[in-house]
Amino acid sequence: MLDLLRGSLALAVASLVGWATYLYVMPIIRRDPRAKPVMTTWILFATALTLSLFTYFHAPKHGLVTNFASIVDTFRVSGILILLWCMGHRNMEFTKLQIGSLIGTAMILIFWLKTGETETSNILTQGIVGLAYLPTYERLWKSRESTEPLKSWLISWSAGILALTLAIIDEDYLVIIYATRAVVQVGIVLLLIWRLRLRAKLSPEPAT
Repeated sequence: MLDLLRGSLALAVASLVGWATYLYVMPIIRRDPRAKPVMTTWILFATALTLSLFTYFHAPKHGLVTNFASIVDTFRVSGILILLWCMGHRNMEFTKLQIGSLIGTAMILIFWLKTGETETSNILTQGIVGLAYLPTYERLWKSRESTEPLKSWLISWSAGILALTLAIIDEDYLVIIYATRAVVQVGIVLLLIWRLRLRAKLSPEPAT
């Protein structure tokens, strides 16, 4: 019975991530002017999540089903990165924070290879993924309108909740950290989007 529940949760996570990805990429494919993906942010996501995935599966305790969210997420981010390149979003102007984050990722990789401390390396990598969200937070905070699809982020948050539930059932603390970080950070994106929508509703209509 427990295995059925675990499998169902993993399948639900994969389905929600797939749905959220579809909703995210369609405006990009249609070249909607409101869709403003930042190539460098997705490069940072892809490198950090790939390292997170590799370090996890070298940890003493790891599981394919338990960490299914991380697997799907890594493929999702890599796919979006390839799509952006194919669609001509090739701006490689890294901010100082992003350069520092890439250097940090490289240092974690070297630390892992030198010491074999997989669990510590995995946890440190979550910090790098966290930094990758900062440009999105800043853009939403300063923007007058949301450039992010609310429904896509809401579905991603729901997938994170299910992934966290699965990790708690399996008592896998590395996945618990990963999923908690995802739930909190996607939750912040949702709050910023809702803030912009509330501001738009409360703003008086311009005089005609």
